[in-house]
Amino acid sequence: MNRFINVLTILIIASSHGAAGNNSIAVRLSINTFKSTHSDNTMVEKMTSVLYRELVRLRGQDCVIYKNTGGFDRSANRQLTGSVEKIDATYFITIKVLDGEKGEQLFNKTCTADSGDIEKTMRDIAKQIHKDRRVWQR
Repeated sequence: MNRFINVLTILIIASSHGAAGNNSIAVRLSINTFKSTHSDNTMVEKMTSVLYRELVRLRGQDCVIYKNTGGFDRSANRQLTGSVEKIDATYFITIKVLDGEKGEQLFNKTCTADSGDIEKTMRDIAKQIHKDRRVWQR
């Protein structure tokens, strides 16, 4: 009886970590380079990259894809898009996560940041996306 319980416990733990024959990722998020009409492209690329690296750190590389060529990645069932505008020294950032299968918006965030706060702001947004259950559940 003890041996059966130990094996059952191992199977439950393994399945909760994606093992035991279940290696597929349920949700994959594709991040597209943010769009901007007036901002410096280097800064926009940096913002996208910081968000991507933080989400990979929080969720794992199998769950997050960075697609900087435009368009949508068909291997992902979630799409993250963003736009950035700059007025004086302030950046206005809008980020959305869309469910490509259901056509729903799962996450929407608009915020501002000064140029010195960009990296912290992007990491904070990544943490909010990481914690949002709607983004990561099917």
